[in-house]
Amino acid sequence: MWIRTLIFTIGILIGLFFLAPDKSYAIYNTEAAWELVIISSEPACSGYHYYMMEKYHDISEKYLELYQLQNKGYPPQCMTEFEYLTEYEKPLDLDLLILVYDRQLGRAELHSQNTGGIYIHQSDDLFRNHTIIFCDCSNFEYSDPVWILSHELSHFVLNYLGFNLDIVEDKIHELDQKFDICVEDTYDDSCSLIKTRIKTDSASWVVMAPYEDAVGKSVPTPSSKKAVFDSFFQKKIAIEVTTWWLQGDITNENYVKSLQILSGEKVGEDIKTNGILAESPLTVLTEPPTWNKIQHKNENYSQIAAYFLSMSPFITEEKDALSDQEEEIFVVWLKTKAKSWSGGSIKDEEFLKDLEYILNSPKIDLYLNYLENLSLEELMDKGIEFEKAGEFRNSISYFDRALTQSIDSGETKIELLILKGSALNGLSQYEEALIYFDDVLDVEPENSEALKKKAFTLAQLGQIDDAAHYFKLAQRH
Repeated sequence: MWIRTLIFTIGILIGLFFLAPDKSYAIYNTEAAWELVIISSEPACSGYHYYMMEKYHDISEKYLELYQLQNKGYPPQCMTEFEYLTEYEKPLDLDLLILVYDRQLGRAELHSQNTGGIYIHQSDDLFRNHTIIFCDCSNFEYSDPVWILSHELSHFVLNYLGFNLDIVEDKIHELDQKFDICVEDTYDDSCSLIKTRIKTDSASWVVMAPYEDAVGKSVPTPSSKKAVFDSFFQKKIAIEVTTWWLQGDITNENYVKSLQILSGEKVGEDIKTNGILAESPLTVLTEPPTWNKIQHKNENYSQIAAYFLSMSPFITEEKDALSDQEEEIFVVWLKTKAKSWSGGSIKDEEFLKDLEYILNSPKIDLYLNYLENLSLEELMDKGIEFEKAGEFRNSISYFDRALTQSIDSGETKIELLILKGSALNGLSQYEEALIYFDDVLDVEPENSEALKKKAFTLAQLGQIDDAAHYFKLAQRH
């Protein structure tokens, strides 16, 4: 029973690992490539926008020099919101994207989220998918934008150089805390140690002093990684999921993704567990409004992370999917191995070794990539298709993926929450289903569909009086 419960959990979690696809460490470069883009809320970029573009590009360039980090800055750009969302082409070797929002956009999209700037690293690869977003809008509560930029760049440098996450976040925020105290309370000799000046062609700027231990530090050589099924837990569930796949209960892509989540990573002689046994590869570090409000920032952690993902659709790299012929060959080969194991021709250990080989193949990312490029509507349609076919585990996987793309409280998210609750009912996971119907009713207390679904679910749990109450409420609306 415990295995089935855990496998169901894996099915729900499959969608959560779409945000940061694993990268090959073949893309190893000691030179950090970065680009700065100004986003204009106006119909076009004004002279002031171009002034900002040059200003912040030069500051970024000079600040990275303080860390003695080898880097390559692409020419800066200024784009409108629409141009960015429809025309921006991310350089193939880009490691860091710096987005600068103008005043109107920054106040609406960042200050409304209780932050003046944000740094996100989206991947377990140290060298790729780093993003900084901040606002060109001075505000006493959120600090000077130049200071915020240097703060977020320090997060990036420390993470890029492989420092532990507690240092990446805490040490930089300690400097920020001291800066707040120096500005708002008591200025003493130690205040001069937390800030420094950099000079560009246009002016001199006060920035956060670089973290001393990171100055001149070499970029770490990446370790080779290998997927393995090392523990009893991993092996048992991999075998069970394979049985489900052969019986047609889960699709090819969900089967492979489940194996990826289950497998560990072998680094040298150590096994680093992956998926549900480890932390998410999505690291989010945000700029707190002030240090004494850091707890408030933590409470908004998931909201800010979700907001970022909706605003920055170009962070993960795109790759071409397999051709139909390649996919067919891959699936036939995989299924042949699985059937040989199921028929007793090969033992568990040999079959698990074959699975490890599959997961370490460079074709895996290509095989799964087309799912990552599905639109929100396509994910919903596939989920509904699986639900109608009674394949509830697969439908939940697609609904979860769609929910990561639909973070607002609009009609689409409401529909997805109801769909996921219905799929959970299909698996007799009634208590879990209630959570999703209640989420809808918290936003729309008179939603008749959610009221009916909740009534049905309560009836399945034997709570007849409560079920009757919600049926009556549904009939009124």
